[in-house]
Amino acid sequence: MTLTTVRVSLFPSVAFEHRQDLPSIPALYFVLNSQCQIMYIGQTGNLQHRWKSHGRAPQMQDGAYRIHWTEAPDEQRRVQAEKAAIDYYRPLWNKTEIPRAEM
Repeated sequence: MTLTTVRVSLFPSVAFEHRQDLPSIPALYFVLNSQCQIMYIGQTGNLQHRWKSHGRAPQMQDGAYRIHWTEAPDEQRRVQAEKAAIDYYRPLWNKTEIPRAEM
């Protein structure tokens, strides 16, 4: 599998507001907006647990975002795949700081 042949939009996915339905699996994940643009890429040992407290969640409250994933049990390969995907797709949110909450 090469990144030029990957169709992230075809990976399993859930709408952000249904993130509690994510599986508890190790995964490489992608956040897509309503235009199917990749906004963020990450990796985790437990996808469901990761999205219970993800720092980017507040940015996703006011939009039609979906979380797409591919299972990736091997941690070393998952970390390498995340870096390669970020380098290839250059998603906006991976290049910016998490916005601070208004006080």
